[in-house]
Amino acid sequence: MGGRVQDEAFAKSDEDRDAFERHEAVMWRIESEGGAFRFFLALIDGEVVGCGGAILGANAVYLAGGSTRADGRGRGVYRALVRARWDEAVSRGTPALTVRAGAMSRPSLDHLGFTTVDWCDCLLDRLA
Repeated sequence: MGGRVQDEAFAKSDEDRDAFERHEAVMWRIESEGGAFRFFLALIDGEVVGCGGAILGANAVYLAGGSTRADGRGRGVYRALVRARWDEAVSRGTPALTVRAGAMSRPSLDHLGFTTVDWCDCLLDRLA
């Protein structure tokens, strides 16, 4: 369900949707077995409008794949997902968050007080 929100939010191709669906199945298995990954959903009126993952490290929580459907934007959905993952970090005694964010997330994260400490260019090889 969360993967569908990401598909829509990022206008993924069918090929990318298939790859992310396989990835999501693996991550769900890891989470259900008590592993270091957690998946968070945001709902408005009982409908999923946002999602985000968290990888629980020894010293920090890495925010993974936050996204909000277009009809949920501007309503605090992304901010609530960041907050839920922050609360998870605090409850684990690791009150530090890290994230690799794209152009859509960066303004929200800047507003929430995140600072850029490094830059990473992501290259996709469609021929591999």
